[in-house]
Amino acid sequence: KVDTYFEPFIRGGALFFYIAQKYKINKVVICNVNQKLIITFNAYTGQDRQVFCGGV
Repeated sequence: KVDTYFEPFIRGGALFFYIAQKYKINKVVICNVNQKLIITFNAYTGQDRQVFCGGV
């Protein structure tokens, strides 16, 4: 079980998706400068709110 998973640079998300399949994660904090990638992540996880860290 993972309480909070922090990923400062999600990029393709391979590490996150691997960990998400193996462990129950209560809270996820991911960051990336690519907003479309964050939106895709939110759609995958079913989260209603958007989390975006980084700049343009």
